[in-house]
Amino acid sequence: MSIGRRSRRQVDKSRPEVFKRDGHICVADGLFEAVKWPCVGGLTVQHRRTKGMGGSALGDAPEALVTMCQYHNLLQTADSEFAKTCIKNGWAIPRWVADQYKFNRIPVKYCDGWQLLDGVERFNISENTALDIMETIYGDLLD
Repeated sequence: MSIGRRSRRQVDKSRPEVFKRDGHICVADGLFEAVKWPCVGGLTVQHRRTKGMGGSALGDAPEALVTMCQYHNLLQTADSEFAKTCIKNGWAIPRWVADQYKFNRIPVKYCDGWQLLDGVERFNISENTALDIMETIYGDLLD
């Protein structure tokens, strides 16, 4: 079985659990002015680390996925400002970071606060802790 087919199968299997973990809403819902970046379209499962051409099935675990609306999913690759916002909020992880850190060690911002993901479980962490982790990983690259 090809990697692409295996990856799709793994994501399809994880999708209901990821949607449930994320409350069946886009991770960006409620975090922005609705005029600038509104949630639009159905929900999708977004890989936190982009797979690129070919990619790998290794990034298909639930902690490597978040729920996004179709608009935010597309905007992540179409708008550099939004792409940077995705990294700042843990919704996207550059390859060089994903190669050094496990997905469950990189916090994700939800409308109800910062979380660490472990499979289909979410664990609250303080904003200070989350920002300290992001600072350790990215330094001032995200300013």
